[in-house]
Amino acid sequence: MLQCLGAIATICVDSNCRSMLDELPDFRSRFSEVSFWAASINSSHQLVEVVKYYTGGAVDLQFIVDEHMCRVNRTAVEATISQLEDAEVDIDELVKALFPTFNCPFAFSQIQSFGFQFLRDFYNSDNEDDTYRVFTDSVGRMMGVLDGCNVEIFQERLPEILGYLNVTVDADKVKTAFAIAMEFADYLPATVAPPQPAGCPVEAEGYEYGLVQLDCERFQNETSRCGRRKAWTCHFSEWRLNFLRTWLNEFYKRHGDEAISTPECANDNDIVKCKDSDKCCYKGPRGCNLCYCSGHDYDHSHSEILGAWRHSYNQWNKFFQSWQSLNRDDRCF
Repeated sequence: MLQCLGAIATICVDSNCRSMLDELPDFRSRFSEVSFWAASINSSHQLVEVVKYYTGGAVDLQFIVDEHMCRVNRTAVEATISQLEDAEVDIDELVKALFPTFNCPFAFSQIQSFGFQFLRDFYNSDNEDDTYRVFTDSVGRMMGVLDGCNVEIFQERLPEILGYLNVTVDADKVKTAFAIAMEFADYLPATVAPPQPAGCPVEAEGYEYGLVQLDCERFQNETSRCGRRKAWTCHFSEWRLNFLRTWLNEFYKRHGDEAISTPECANDNDIVKCKDSDKCCYKGPRGCNLCYCSGHDYDHSHSEILGAWRHSYNQWNKFFQSWQSLNRDDRCF
């Protein structure tokens, strides 16, 4: 991995073309030094020693290498992620205070949550393909959250806000950095979704995220306990798919600037397990990936499925009450 990163770093600095690195004062004058270390560091031990040297011993990466890179101590990894979660700040309130006209009030807490999930998924990866999928899925979800958001206000107001902290930055350089960041995101490798199994229904046309019909009527005459549970999970899955995909996407288009916390949506592919039937997954707005078992034979306990339903119900109920309260306000469109 270090050799691969070193080769990429060498390519980045062995060029006369301007890049975002030129925005760092005097950094180009040190390109030869960076290139030397990029070509020389071939082991984690060398990396640890170089970082120690440049930080005067203040930063020691040995623990990170031992517990998080070479021999992954999953207990230590989870403890570290949990500590980060416990220390998280209410970033949405901070963004709201600094950028009151930002039209996606809960975007950054979602990105923060996706970041923690990325760390867990990354360390649970078993091979290169898993790691690639985790990386691209995570970036896709994060970029999806910002879809339709007026992110340009950050580049407009950031120099002014930093000025209050006696930090002077060039507005043009901030604009350049934002442009490069957004361009970089556009060039990230896309996730290649595996083909849907034959038993998965095709979504209806007419919407960006079409309605999905799960043919729940097939369980209508079931009288066994198992059959009744399948009928219930089928209707629940159909409602969840179409609410979090079709309906919520239309809501974002019309009311994405409202300060309402919408029901959460993540990557079901990492959670849903089927006993014998196919797992059907559908992409949703803002990085969602919703899945269900075509035969509704979930390899989960009844209490786990009931807990998932209660969680969805409570989120929907909270959202609906907030929406009703907002509509009762004296508003003028």
